[in-house]
Amino acid sequence: MGPPDSSIWTMEPYLMATRAEIEARMADILNRQDFNARITIWFQRAYTSIQRRFDFKCMEVTEEMTVGSGMSTFPIPNDIKKSMLLYLHDGTGIVTRFREGSIDEVRGYLGAGGCECEPVFTDWYGSLLFAPAITAAQAGLYLRYDYYRWLTPVDNDWFMTKAEDFLVYRGLAESAPFLAADPRLNVWAAFAKEPYEELWKPEQDRKISGPLWLRG
Repeated sequence: MGPPDSSIWTMEPYLMATRAEIEARMADILNRQDFNARITIWFQRAYTSIQRRFDFKCMEVTEEMTVGSGMSTFPIPNDIKKSMLLYLHDGTGIVTRFREGSIDEVRGYLGAGGCECEPVFTDWYGSLLFAPAITAAQAGLYLRYDYYRWLTPVDNDWFMTKAEDFLVYRGLAESAPFLAADPRLNVWAAFAKEPYEELWKPEQDRKISGPLWLRG
């Protein structure tokens, strides 16, 4: 019997940018044909895991619509993870910025009708509700919503090209119930932690420096 495959233990360069390539790498490291059917599930869990941990820039999305008098709702897609900003602008600068609040606040302000309330919004059953409602003078302006969305895997996307090592080793960690006391599990956990920290720190620095209010 020859020496063990060193790639099981080391993080040597291994070019990956597609889901098939990453899953093939996981299969090579496991060296267990009976796990091949499970690897697709483990990859998806790893892909979801990195998005749960942090709001990465590649997850940022902007939606915009022209508003009319009396409007107080903004339809949003079902892939939203977390709100960032809601603001009304005229194309050159912000006219009104809304803070995120509760449904009770929004309903209370809307029920008051024309109150001089602090602009507020909330996510409510597939729509953003905001108050105060758009006035006649504001009709024709633009309402912009910036948020973080849940991504689905697409070959050569940001996570597959920048975090492929995390996806490999975080995915392999899902094999723990089947490998019991296999010493490789601790190695894989360490190999997943390092690339995540390398990705997370620059993103955190970017957030601390402060967002641009008028995006796009």
